[in-house]
Amino acid sequence: MEFKIKFSRRALRVALGALLYLDAYGQSPQSNGPGMDPNAVGDTLVAYFGAVSDHWLAYLMALATLSTLTMALLEAIKSLTPVRRYFHGRVVKKWLERQATCVREEPQAPIIAAEAENTIIQMGADGERKAFFEMDGDALFQQLTQVLQLAVDYPLNYPKVVTVVASRAAAHDMQVVLGKTSANEIERSDAQRRVRQQVLQGLAALQVQTAQTWKNGMRCASFAVSFSIAYLALWWGKGEKSLIEFALVALLSALLAPVARDLVIAVEKLRQ
Repeated sequence: MEFKIKFSRRALRVALGALLYLDAYGQSPQSNGPGMDPNAVGDTLVAYFGAVSDHWLAYLMALATLSTLTMALLEAIKSLTPVRRYFHGRVVKKWLERQATCVREEPQAPIIAAEAENTIIQMGADGERKAFFEMDGDALFQQLTQVLQLAVDYPLNYPKVVTVVASRAAAHDMQVVLGKTSANEIERSDAQRRVRQQVLQGLAALQVQTAQTWKNGMRCASFAVSFSIAYLALWWGKGEKSLIEFALVALLSALLAPVARDLVIAVEKLRQ
């Protein structure tokens, strides 16, 4: 906060000096009438904004450092903790349970959802649950897409997976695909195509929802980490501690940290 106080005082002195100078110059006998010289106004504004940029550039560079440190800590947390595995596992489990509740004439939805999940993990990662859900979002859904396409192409080999993930498809199509209703080759192919489209569209919707939830979670985590680092830095470097003062400055640091790099570049361009 010390540099902010100095900055405010210096900016105030520059502004007052500019006003006094312009007022005196405007009343000088050498001036061309009661107006102000445009060159004097320009020089004063240049001096004022130069003083502003000197202090704000240092502040923005500190925020850029804070942003880099925050991102590094978040990456370390994602790499060293099971947060990604837990998040992806929960998302897929809840989605399969929701799909299972739509299965017709199936009173044991949670059981078949768990069986479908185990089969999907077996197909996608040879049963390695940790490796399957540790993948990043795009890789996970790419693998899920391939697994579910394979299941729909061979529904008799993976009947429980198809029953769960395609539970929102038309009942007649499901009966044809699962071989419970007789149909010719063309009818079976058409039904299989419609079921596949239903499954892939549902998976795409899940991917959009999951990406947005993960993004919002990372934003909240970034805010919390930035706030904590800024607060601790201010608390460590100041003798007289004001909780409200520290909280406001740390809050501002956390809010500006994600865009600090862009602001530093913009200020440097203006200085040039």
